[in-house]
Amino acid sequence: MKQLVHLSMARLLSKRSIQLLPRQSLRLRSAQQATNRNSSQPITLALLVLSLLLFSLSASAQTTITSVVYFDGNNDGAYTSSKEVGFGGVTVKAYDATNTVKSTATTNLTGGLGGYTLSGLTSGTTYRIEFTLPSGYNDGAKGSKSSTSIQFVKPGSTADLGVYVPGVCDPDKTVRVVAGCAAVNGSIVSVASWDYTADRKTTVEDEEVNPHADDIKDNTKSGIPMGMGARAKDKLMFFSTVSAPETTIYPPAPDGKSAIYVADYSGAGNTYKGFKLLTKLSSINVTNQFPIAGGGNNIGELGLGGLDLTEDGKTLYVVNMGKGTIVKVDISSVVYASIPAGGYPSLTTSEIAMPAGASCTGGRFRPSALEVYGGSLYLGGVCDAATSTNANVRLKILKMNLTTNAWTTILDYAMSGNKGGTLRETGWPNVKWSNSFTGDESSAGEIQPFVNDIAIDDYGSVIIGISNRKVFSTETKRDMGYMLRTFRKADGTMAMESAGKAGPLTSAAKTSPSKSPGLNDNDLPMLADGPGGDWFLEIGRTTSHPYLHTGGVYILPGTKELVAGFSDPLDGNGNAGARYIGYDDGVTTGGISLTDAKAFALTGAESVCEVSSLEIGNLVWKDLNSDGRQDPNEPGIAGVTVSLKSSTGTLITTAVTDANGNYIFSNATGTSTANFKYGVNLQPLTTYKVTVDNPTGQTPLKGLSLTTKDLTTNTEDLRDSDAGLVGSNAEIAVTTGAAGANNHSFDIGFNAATCLMDITVQRGNCDPATNKYSITGTVNFTTVSPGTMTISDGTKTTTVVVAAGATSANFTLTGLASDGATHTVIATLAGCATDNATYQAPPSCAQPGVCSITIDANPLDCDPSTNKYDVTGTLTLVNATAGGNATITDGTITTTVTIAPGATSVPFTLAGLTSNGAQHTISVDLPGCDTDNTTYNAPNSCTPPPPACTIGVSATRGECVQATNLYTVTGTITLSNAVAGTATITDGTIATTITIKATDTDVPFTLPGLTSDGTVHTLTVTLPGCGSDDAQYTAPVSCACPSPNCFPTTISKN
Repeated sequence: MKQLVHLSMARLLSKRSIQLLPRQSLRLRSAQQATNRNSSQPITLALLVLSLLLFSLSASAQTTITSVVYFDGNNDGAYTSSKEVGFGGVTVKAYDATNTVKSTATTNLTGGLGGYTLSGLTSGTTYRIEFTLPSGYNDGAKGSKSSTSIQFVKPGSTADLGVYVPGVCDPDKTVRVVAGCAAVNGSIVSVASWDYTADRKTTVEDEEVNPHADDIKDNTKSGIPMGMGARAKDKLMFFSTVSAPETTIYPPAPDGKSAIYVADYSGAGNTYKGFKLLTKLSSINVTNQFPIAGGGNNIGELGLGGLDLTEDGKTLYVVNMGKGTIVKVDISSVVYASIPAGGYPSLTTSEIAMPAGASCTGGRFRPSALEVYGGSLYLGGVCDAATSTNANVRLKILKMNLTTNAWTTILDYAMSGNKGGTLRETGWPNVKWSNSFTGDESSAGEIQPFVNDIAIDDYGSVIIGISNRKVFSTETKRDMGYMLRTFRKADGTMAMESAGKAGPLTSAAKTSPSKSPGLNDNDLPMLADGPGGDWFLEIGRTTSHPYLHTGGVYILPGTKELVAGFSDPLDGNGNAGARYIGYDDGVTTGGISLTDAKAFALTGAESVCEVSSLEIGNLVWKDLNSDGRQDPNEPGIAGVTVSLKSSTGTLITTAVTDANGNYIFSNATGTSTANFKYGVNLQPLTTYKVTVDNPTGQTPLKGLSLTTKDLTTNTEDLRDSDAGLVGSNAEIAVTTGAAGANNHSFDIGFNAATCLMDITVQRGNCDPATNKYSITGTVNFTTVSPGTMTISDGTKTTTVVVAAGATSANFTLTGLASDGATHTVIATLAGCATDNATYQAPPSCAQPGVCSITIDANPLDCDPSTNKYDVTGTLTLVNATAGGNATITDGTITTTVTIAPGATSVPFTLAGLTSNGAQHTISVDLPGCDTDNTTYNAPNSCTPPPPACTIGVSATRGECVQATNLYTVTGTITLSNAVAGTATITDGTIATTITIKATDTDVPFTLPGLTSDGTVHTLTVTLPGCGSDDAQYTAPVSCACPSPNCFPTTISKN
């Protein structure tokens, strides 16, 4: 039938007399037109066929959902394709009302980046669309082109999502690039900076040094920065320094190779104000512990390397190139103004050993560059192949999840796949590390590759800067480096660029060099040096200079470009600075000249900036099947007032849910609506409460009760309900993440309770002796759920056990202060709809001279470092003319408070209580006055898990002993956060054990009695509770007699 309709349509559309009318015109205009068959029949038939065709196409279109996931570079909820990129590799699933997956897609990592289509859906049916983001990523801000990781959508509609990572710069605000500098022209400036946007240039300005700031003007006082990491909240730039033989260009830091410095950029526009020594890592050995044969102490063999900070600014990581480890430094208490002269004498540090993925053939892995991004630590380095051949020189990028401490090798690339060169020469091969360097700017030579920097782009891909070690060892002046572009694959590993392509991206640098008139014959040889026969990024390609990269790589999110050190950054003649390059097409977009010396190294690059906004939300909904899960057939509840409060309960602001049940609190600038509140005082890394106060008193929630909280031990957090009943309020305890860590998972479900309660209250009279009264009451039940019912008057609380099948329960509240005010009593019982009743308290009947006291209590949040909490509250007094010392106790902790004569209100704090989630009673006794008590629920235990233990092993084999044909292996077990136990070391045939103490970090071992066979062996160490690691080595060849090298000898005495 469909084929016939299409055929008829084609024939009709071929007739010139047929005209397609607008949709609103596709109807008969009058009875006369309806009866005029000669003139209207063809048109009517055409319209009928067209309608059938449109219906057919519409029905087909309504079975899919086609949308896009993108990286929201400025965290504003809008998709700006000129600056923001589609984000691939996100799993998207459509669930029906039975929580069954009906369609699955993965956002594109090839053509149509970030796009996806969910197919095979039923027209008109609402589905729950769930997005599973890579570890470390979160929702972008909610906006015109982005909703949340859980959306409810019908086929034919869109479900777009922006994603983001916390702790990165906002490109719409002031961004100041800070770079380490080393010039050969005698300049002693070590740190320079410039405004990312205002100071960049796009035209060639030969010999001109562009506007910028020379910040640290004497490199003998600070050394030259190597690794750099910024803390945005207080505008601090932390840096390690270069340790290299060429001390004229790279003078050593005056405080030694283990020194870390910090510069203050809290001036107007993030400008420089000064620097200090932060600390010397005196407990860390950064000397060359694995020297290359012949000695030399060249770059990458000693000192500190790459450096960066976690998103929360509390932890600093830096590469120990001398040992091949990562040093973890606690900087949570660092305040610039309080740094003592000479730096902190000691900060809490630990070392992290390299994982098994760092093993190399015929050499050692040399880590050097480090970047923290999206909750993971990225580590770049090379296998030096120092004891083998050039074929074993490899580039490796490793990734450690900072939550689980799990390592992944995401790039393992043979560096024989490309070559490099100098300012004038091409074709220099990458060779193994040694202490001998070959070549100059105008002759053949070699590159001993050293990873100078790495950066992560908005695709989640790594861009790598490579330098020649020779630059740091001899005053070579014109030896340049190069950059390599990767692209993230579906499994999170990186694919190396090849022939000018990186994943779905194609370089335009070869065909459209940004500033050169075109490629001439002198340029063409450098193209063949690139991976697969071309380079993706415009790392040289000027008229006369094939290579110009001098080090450092920085990426500002939401710009589609990188910044890196370059000689002739805009194809000038005789200057150097930084070049801006589009990482989508490899073409230069701008630059800045920092010096008039072409021979220059930009040793590191980072920025001081304003971090992005932060928002939380998201949904109040009706849980129709009471399973605690947001099903696609369940409606949001409009008109519910949601409150944001401080951890102590102080109201910050409220929002009222929209027609879909949504609410948002954001600290971004914007125009607020009833449900979306902008400009909220919402701070990163801070504890808050999100509440629905007195649900029974809110009209949209009448007859509803709070649904099940935290499904399956909170593993369904994005789709479940998070609120528990605290007193009379539905409450979620919220701890915000770092800036930009938007969290749209704070959802509150209510269900239509089958159990109903009806509370009645009878008020007693004021007792003149105490100025207090009591209330009694009854709660009647319909289809009761057994449990413990809570009755609260706001200041006084009691509980009543309710049995299965009960139809009513009585209660009494005593010790209420007579104040003549209106009070509300609320009854709550899990599985039942809450109910309340109001009454008028009796007026005060205090007798002259009769003292009375009442107490209220507010428990604060659990402190994860101690698992303790505090209680704050107020003592309210009448006729406390004598004053005295009031004793306040929780049963285990007691304090006293001095009451001044005549006081009416006295605050108190009870500190150091153990968090256990139980109900507590706190009481007060004031001699000569009165006693009182109140109950509260303590916070749940928040004892954090101990830091994860990591283990590494190194092995050195001895020589064959001819008498036994045996040899011995010695080595070291390296531990971080060790657990006490017994470590087992085995070579497969021989094993030994060593006792490990919890305080151990480096434990030597010996494994004797191994048979010499000349084969590759794997030595494995295992420690229960910590894991295992292995190291490979080659056993000595057999030396047993008889052998071709063993001869009998006769000794005779004459």
